[in-house]
Amino acid sequence: MSAGVVATRSGQAARAFRWLGLAHREASAQRLDDAAFGALAARADVERAYLRHMAGRGAEATRLCDQAISEAEPLGAVVVVGRALLLQDMIAVWSGRDGDEARVLRALSLFELGNDLPRQ
Repeated sequence: MSAGVVATRSGQAARAFRWLGLAHREASAQRLDDAAFGALAARADVERAYLRHMAGRGAEATRLCDQAISEAEPLGAVVVVGRALLLQDMIAVWSGRDGDEARVLRALSLFELGNDLPRQ
């Protein structure tokens, strides 16, 4: 996962997408009742969604965000859900649609709940 995030930050999108895909597959292959691995898989989806968004693939990015939300919500991974919601709003605004205030406020409340407000 860390290698994928570093590659993303350094502008190596193809390498980052491969590393994040590997992180998602490895985390998903772990026990289904392990919330930490499930949250890691969902976070990898959010990072991959960001890469797809930056590559101009908004529909695929939105699908990955939806997937991350559906994986993270049952596990209580509130920060991951918040990031996915915030990215979905960013995708909507960048594509010319109106932002969703309720979605952003929900993301903000999830960041507060997860004690991750300063990083957002």
